[in-house]
Amino acid sequence: MERKIAPSEILEYCSKKWFDNPAGIDALDLAKHFQITNEAAMRIFESLNELEYGTLNRNVKLSVVHFDLKNVSESLDSKEEITHIFFPSSRVLAAYYEKLGLHRQNIPEYQKRLKLGAGQMSPVYFEEEVLRKYFDHPEKYECDDSESGGSVLSRGEETPYIGVSYSKRKMEDGNIAIGAFCKDLADMSDNDQKYWASYEITRGEFLEYEKDEAYQQFVKSQIYGEFADYVDSIAEVFSFLKKINETVGVTVFRQVQNKSVIPPVENTFKSFCESCSELDKLFANSNIDGKNLKIWMLQRNVALESDFTCPDNKHPEITPRQMLKLLESKVCGTTDLSDLIKECSGYRQQIAHHMDVSSEKIVSYSQKFYDLCRDIAQAGINFVSKIMES
Repeated sequence: MERKIAPSEILEYCSKKWFDNPAGIDALDLAKHFQITNEAAMRIFESLNELEYGTLNRNVKLSVVHFDLKNVSESLDSKEEITHIFFPSSRVLAAYYEKLGLHRQNIPEYQKRLKLGAGQMSPVYFEEEVLRKYFDHPEKYECDDSESGGSVLSRGEETPYIGVSYSKRKMEDGNIAIGAFCKDLADMSDNDQKYWASYEITRGEFLEYEKDEAYQQFVKSQIYGEFADYVDSIAEVFSFLKKINETVGVTVFRQVQNKSVIPPVENTFKSFCESCSELDKLFANSNIDGKNLKIWMLQRNVALESDFTCPDNKHPEITPRQMLKLLESKVCGTTDLSDLIKECSGYRQQIAHHMDVSSEKIVSYSQKFYDLCRDIAQAGINFVSKIMES
């Protein structure tokens, strides 16, 4: 005769297990605790499921390993078992959360959500500015960012632990939302959880999945485990600079990347200009080797010596950036890349002169910056192909 166990006793036990570790409870565990058979525990879970006290993963194959702590030299004994895994409903968890007094324990926000039934991989969305704290302190946090998403990892033992992967998802209104998994959020310190919660987005509609290519790459990589290249227009700029050096065969750009080039950390014109300022450093006269560029152009008969004379006679020679524009005009017949570089410089100069407002109606300055980087990279790729043809 099977032992009679009150459903409330079963639900309280399962809730306690969930609160300790927000994961499904298998019938083998229930059987061991209440000293009943696995088959009896499976039937109990089936009845709780029928009463809508929770959901089931049925007939799961588990490997049960037995070992003797008194004789560790003995080989492990493994046996496969078929059992059910039970997931208490949010209604049940909420009831026992209060009954067991957890609501009085000041549990951090995202740990609380897991305890109340949120999925470990369920996404929570935030304003872009949530990342500023981490971008602003590279000595404390290692940040890897792209148009699809990125990650933040704390450095050293003195910095409270954070290890979060995030997505970037476009909203219907043009804003970009930062998405993080509830499990990563729950693993943060109490202060970091409060910080992220202050930026949480509670309202808004997302752009259709099929129209958001960058977000699709994140989902393929992080959810489905597929190989996917994140959409990273900043990295594309670095790539084309390196490609120019390789194609020409001499150093044109002394530095082909700048780790300080990041999207705006605030959705403001000022922050956008600060990002442009860092990007512009790669195209500064000090980063372009004018001597190498001039010699190469003369040797290849791309330009004449007179082309390098400064037209206003204020300087003996045009600047390295002007030499780059000269090369582009000669091999491409256009100056698309140079025009974009000039646009980028214009934003840098605006912030240098403390002009922190714009007449443009921009919803997402990070998207505007990504678009600028993408345009520069595409113009740069065309530039490289024309050099190869010349």
